[in-house]
Amino acid sequence: MDYKIVSADAEQGNIVVQFSHVGMDDIMTMIEVPIENNAFVSGDALEAAIQSHAPIWLLERRAAVAAATGFDAIAALVQTEQADVVTLTE
Repeated sequence: MDYKIVSADAEQGNIVVQFSHVGMDDIMTMIEVPIENNAFVSGDALEAAIQSHAPIWLLERRAAVAAATGFDAIAALVQTEQADVVTLTE
């Protein structure tokens, strides 16, 4: 999954990362940058921190949804008629 850092807030010690993948809407998330030995991590440690927030579950979910069957039975339960709305007055 690709990503880019789109903002950084030194006062709060966080970054906003935009994750992207082909066929998926971009997902933005705020990450509190880890601190080790009184310094913000960088290099491989920063990469690991960013990757640990990658929404891999979404890719896995989309693959599972694409392979699943039987949703038509669930879709048949959708009720499109609006119920009558009752307004109470004093």
